[in-house]
Amino acid sequence: MEQEEEACGIFYCSRFYRLREGASAPERQGVVGADLGYMKFGIFPGDGGIFSITLAASLADDPLRAILHEAPFEAAARAFPATREWVDPARSEAVTPVRAMAKLVNRRRRFVVDGQPLALGVVALGDAAICTNPLYGRGCALAFVHAWELDDALRAHAGDAHALALAFDAATRRELEPWYRAARDQDREAREIAELQARGASVEPLDARSEPQASEADRVGPEATEPVDPKAFMRSVFRDGLLPALRTDMHVVRAFMRAFNLLAPPDLLMRDPILIGRVLAAWRERDQRAPVEVQGPERSEMVELLGRAA
Repeated sequence: MEQEEEACGIFYCSRFYRLREGASAPERQGVVGADLGYMKFGIFPGDGGIFSITLAASLADDPLRAILHEAPFEAAARAFPATREWVDPARSEAVTPVRAMAKLVNRRRRFVVDGQPLALGVVALGDAAICTNPLYGRGCALAFVHAWELDDALRAHAGDAHALALAFDAATRRELEPWYRAARDQDREAREIAELQARGASVEPLDARSEPQASEADRVGPEATEPVDPKAFMRSVFRDGLLPALRTDMHVVRAFMRAFNLLAPPDLLMRDPILIGRVLAAWRERDQRAPVEVQGPERSEMVELLGRAA
């Protein structure tokens, strides 16, 4: 079979807690998860007063592996404003050790190569065909979509195994592979940001606050300016354009939520010129907004904090 596989580049660790008798969960009007580049965190409330805190970091960032152990994990959870109240000993107590999950991959398998099925009478469904980083929470939903597509192919091609294989392959490429590519590309970007931070490099150069030049001609003549790194520019648009627009522009919110919930293609925001215009409008107003609340310490501070805890 034809297979493409790429490591997600991160590991997860989670710890479960129980609210103490008489204690209530903190209000959740603000952030319940964030990505600081070098580390991601999330809060997952359950029932019966149980909740979990999940932290994720780059496999290549050795100092951050300390969060696999309880004392550094607790220190990190107390360092993020969004999780600090949850793990306050007066409010909750841990009920499990730190649980780890690694060896995460984005993988795509194709069973029709050069227009010909490799095997008849057998299909690969869900993660057996395509799996993506569980961070994005799409695995179960995409498996259900895949099952419905298989049902449609069976109804249309019962008794013709060759036609069934071709129809199911076409549906897989149409409905699942865009999400595979989106996860793969997003993880590549996340790995690059984490590597930059681990080296102490700036993730967002100052010149990223100007739009990239339209062509080579823009860089000649007496008033020519240095070209802007397109990746740095897109990171700036994401941070200072898309994220603010998600707080203020209902059109952007609706489009984002449709894609987030698999009701629209993953590149919807990048293909719709009206939505792009709304995001860029928010980006151009970045210097007029109050600074965004800091979600956690810088990487160097976190490494020092984890070292003391360990």
